[in-house]
Amino acid sequence: MRAHANLLLLVLCAPLLLVACAAAPAGGELPGRGPVITVLDEAGGPVVDAELWVLDRRTLRAEAAVLASRITGDWVETSLRLAVEVQRTDSRGRARLLEPTDPGAFVAARRGALFGSAEVPSIGREGLVLSLRPRTSYRARILDSSGAPAEGVPLTLAVPGEPRLERLPVTSVTGPDGTAVLYEPPAEALVGLRRLPQGTERVALARVATREVIAVRVDPVGTGEASLPPSADLVIRLTHLGLPAEAWGGVLQLFPARNGSRSDVTLATEVLDSVVTLRHVERELDLRAVLVVGEGDSGNERLLGSLGQLIPAIGAEEPRPAREVALDRGVLITGRLVDGEGRARALEATQAMVEGEPSTTWTLVTGPDGGFRWLITAPESAKGWSAVRIGGRRDGVTLSLPDFTPGGTVSLGDVLLP
Repeated sequence: MRAHANLLLLVLCAPLLLVACAAAPAGGELPGRGPVITVLDEAGGPVVDAELWVLDRRTLRAEAAVLASRITGDWVETSLRLAVEVQRTDSRGRARLLEPTDPGAFVAARRGALFGSAEVPSIGREGLVLSLRPRTSYRARILDSSGAPAEGVPLTLAVPGEPRLERLPVTSVTGPDGTAVLYEPPAEALVGLRRLPQGTERVALARVATREVIAVRVDPVGTGEASLPPSADLVIRLTHLGLPAEAWGGVLQLFPARNGSRSDVTLATEVLDSVVTLRHVERELDLRAVLVVGEGDSGNERLLGSLGQLIPAIGAEEPRPAREVALDRGVLITGRLVDGEGRARALEATQAMVEGEPSTTWTLVTGPDGGFRWLITAPESAKGWSAVRIGGRRDGVTLSLPDFTPGGTVSLGDVLLP
């Protein structure tokens, strides 16, 4: 998973192939003040109702890119999630952006198997023509243990081989008929892969929490098929006695506990209003949840900390499985980073951890006033915590923790970093 996140950042921050850049037809009747983008197919015909989006590299936040990639498992979908503007083309394949683009804009469009992208220094008044190319498609169908179609199973395309499969940054989710269509990744998405895919020999991997990895052989002609073991949808709720239930959000990954403290078997899922439902979790399998927790709404969320916790297996006959992850076994720490002259160190990132507890390591990101909020959680007990380290080993500071009650809040005040 970490490799996929790093790959995403490499790709989105690297120069991309300019598919086409030419004068676009006038589009004065289209709404908006920005340039007109005309989307064409390989034959030069307009692509009607294509989804068109734009990224601004200057405002792209690394942490947002990493989280989006962990949720989607798909290069194209991740870039769409990070877009500053999304449009649809009209009957002539045109769309006008709402505002002029900033230098270094990344523009992409798709419709079905067609996809194209370009990174351009700027888009002038003459606009841009973007040419889409078809991608090879693969179909896979997943059934549940009773033989019924399994809806909501994410499938990631991979290249078979030894010593391990090479996962591709392409993921699709099965529909009501249990079928998903996966498209070969565009060339831009393949930068940094261990080995580039050759030919059309592929497998589709089910990204759900199961004892054994489910891999379906797929090809461009037929539909691969596989079945899930006995499974259930598992509800996980975040709880905190001192704060309201709806206060919590974030991202949670659930995978077999035997995989250790991290795994790339499953994708992450967004937590909204302290609740998340994980689809198709295998029964009678001990699990581990890794949570990156935040507060605030999804558009203005601040990430506060992370937690790993074992989750008891779902029983063979358990009708409505649900589990809780307690966030009040640690402490919420607040403070403000300042420099030697007492000025706020605004919008900076620095490492922090409880002394002697490397598992609590977290990257603090300050706000405009230098303030930070850091939720340190403990699966068992936080009674032995006495100090925290803010900043690196060489240039950081160690601060005593004020007395606190588990689940409470303490303030470190102004924290001076050398």
